[in-house]
Amino acid sequence: MSRSVEPRARRIACGVCDAVVNVAAGVEVLDQPFYAKDTIATAGGCLASHYLAAWIIARLAGHDAAEGALHYVAPVGEKGEYVERAWRNITPYLHGPAPALV
Repeated sequence: MSRSVEPRARRIACGVCDAVVNVAAGVEVLDQPFYAKDTIATAGGCLASHYLAAWIIARLAGHDAAEGALHYVAPVGEKGEYVERAWRNITPYLHGPAPALV
């Protein structure tokens, strides 16, 4: 029995993880774990939520608060390296003023 191929089937699966990239949509996929522009940010991979949270906390509550949150969730024995890696990925996107809290 033959199956029809729907447009959704035109996807490329990443060999390293379970991410699926829709090539047909013409979306450029960046080879980096975090990206932000203005007040919108996106991240991928197992540390995505940590990067997004640290970026938001840094913008709203400052560097020290974000570093404290990163240190709290970092694996034991890797805290320094973990926090360093996170800052390396999110710092380029921390320029500009933080949005006002309403």
